[in-house]
Amino acid sequence: MAEHSSLGHYMCTKCRDIDFRGAFFVKRRQPVDIYELCLDRSFCDIAHILNTHRDCRCCSLILSGIQHFYPALLEEKKTKVTWQRQGTRATVKAQNGEVEFRSVVQIFLGMDIDRVNFAINLLSPSKEDVGFNALRARRVSQRQAELPLIADWISTCKHMHNDCQHKLWQRAISIDQLRLRVIDVQARCIVAASKDCEYIALSYVWGKASMPMTLKGNLETFSLPQGLDLKPLPQTISDAMELVRAVGQRYLWVDALCIIQDDEEDTLHQIGNMNLVYGLALFTIIAADGEGADAGLVGVKSDSRNIVQGIEEVELGLHLTVSLGGFGPHRRSLSKWNTRAWTFQEALLSPRMVIFSGGEMTWECREAVWTEDLQVSPGAIGSFTTPHFSNSMTPLLEGRLAAMNAHSSMEVSPFTAMPLHNLTVYENAVRDYTAREMTYPSDGLNAFAGLAKTFETALATGFVQGLPQNRLDMALIWTPEQALKRRSGFASWSWVGWIGKSRYISMNPNVIKPMVHYYVTENKTGGNHAFSRLPQEWEEENYKPSMRPWRVVKSSSPTATLPIPQPGNLASSYSLSFYALTASSEHFRLEMLKPPLPLFLTLYDHTNHSVGSMGLDAGVYPAVGKYSLIVLSECSHRVQQAGLGSSLPTMITLSTQSGESDKAELSLFNVMLVGWAGGVCERVGLGWMYKANFWKAKPEWTWVVLQ
Repeated sequence: MAEHSSLGHYMCTKCRDIDFRGAFFVKRRQPVDIYELCLDRSFCDIAHILNTHRDCRCCSLILSGIQHFYPALLEEKKTKVTWQRQGTRATVKAQNGEVEFRSVVQIFLGMDIDRVNFAINLLSPSKEDVGFNALRARRVSQRQAELPLIADWISTCKHMHNDCQHKLWQRAISIDQLRLRVIDVQARCIVAASKDCEYIALSYVWGKASMPMTLKGNLETFSLPQGLDLKPLPQTISDAMELVRAVGQRYLWVDALCIIQDDEEDTLHQIGNMNLVYGLALFTIIAADGEGADAGLVGVKSDSRNIVQGIEEVELGLHLTVSLGGFGPHRRSLSKWNTRAWTFQEALLSPRMVIFSGGEMTWECREAVWTEDLQVSPGAIGSFTTPHFSNSMTPLLEGRLAAMNAHSSMEVSPFTAMPLHNLTVYENAVRDYTAREMTYPSDGLNAFAGLAKTFETALATGFVQGLPQNRLDMALIWTPEQALKRRSGFASWSWVGWIGKSRYISMNPNVIKPMVHYYVTENKTGGNHAFSRLPQEWEEENYKPSMRPWRVVKSSSPTATLPIPQPGNLASSYSLSFYALTASSEHFRLEMLKPPLPLFLTLYDHTNHSVGSMGLDAGVYPAVGKYSLIVLSECSHRVQQAGLGSSLPTMITLSTQSGESDKAELSLFNVMLVGWAGGVCERVGLGWMYKANFWKAKPEWTWVVLQ
């Protein structure tokens, strides 16, 4: 019997010959983080584990993982359990600053079901690596979260993570300039934040909890010592105040109490600075459990949780444990907090978060995700898990932006200017934000205001109706992912004018020719209009596209002569006016794609030839009325013969139904379907057409007022 099987009498026949020591301690210091393991991939099924777990330490460990993450699978007894081929090594920074690669600290078990797996971690200490603990597993307290860990996480993050530090433009802002109020958790009252105030923010769901709010009439009372004791606080806020004290801090920011809720000026000022409120916080507490503010932060109080940590000695001196998992995909899918529009930007704007979910406490910053059962210090640089909230939706990561823009393999954005990465980030943010829920549809822009401010800095442009002003010609080309519902009071040409999930489809054009000069009208109360031109970046004399293979052909479309009279029946707060090539929709007909792709229809001309495709925002055929197709831009697209994929459904239609799939270049128009009423129009859908077919409809230059 091999040495690693010296505990063989505690193992079943399937587990007895597994060489765990060989799996965890191989090729030390090899500079790779993930590599192939020498484990037999084929293992057993769940029925075997249920039959042997009482007598087999390894099967007992695996059962604890299934019970923790996927309890429903216990009924699927024929489901296969397999060792995955890859393991994760720890990356640490030595005292001399050199990066070292140490022994494997994590391997994975999976089931023969897509994306169902969990991690097995090496428990510290181990005699093979005396004195090395970084990213090894550790024992956790069963009944209460280990709040002192937060100080270790903060210290490690401050010393190791450049992307988590306050950005230069944030550091230039003094906290007292924000007119910020915070809760003094010692005096239990509202106070004005001082210039150098270090505070912690709270992100939570209000729900149906009885919520005390700061109003103009009670601000003075709430500002007195113990003023917040006059009304019972929801459990989440009460637990957050206790957490702040426990980590040696004094100040907490909570929206309900730190914003004067019946003061419109104060509310709008604070909403417009959410990027700084969360961005300047030491960290943000995320209350991810429950349906509302009464759920509390499970684990903060003594004896408030019950964490069962499966630990087994599988070989002499070698202990393994199932990773707790933290706020991973499974927990996120169950979290009400993770579905709300307001909490979306709160997470993205927070450089550091401490997340409470399922009784566990998880750290997530710009560069790492750490759970309570991991040894973080000394020396841990990153983590096993890529940060979810900052991975693809956080703009302007200092120190990385230039490097990312230098790589031509980056995902290509449908925008033709400015740092490419930040525009892709904007697309990702729109996609995820529009999938979120909000109680009041009128909050469509308010809940995005903090992110918009951040993107304004990152993209060096203002925003109008949630779109970047100086790339408006391409920002208009968003498409629905589901049948949308109109959001009143907002422009139909922006995704914020609709309720439901939308996104941008990256088309990788070789050449873009904008066809429109835009003018925006702010429709103020009393019938007054603020009218202004929106110059696009491609109009600048020294304009250069930000990356190959982009080329922009400057537009030759007509420009307007100011002032221009506006219709008096504008329903949205902002409208766009411009000259555009316009053709009546009577020249074309729509027909569902076969096989059907949701929301997308094929455009046919009167000779029954497919000439393009159209996505309908509301997901239904337009009602009887006057409709037109207007040209936004011209696009030459290089068709990639292999791997077009589902991300380009409209391009698949164009290239396969037109008989031109053998051509390397397609000359297209980006077109918007609009419906007219009283001299103004609204967006109905968006699509693409062949230029030649559009010209056959004899389009004319028309002055368009799009609301």
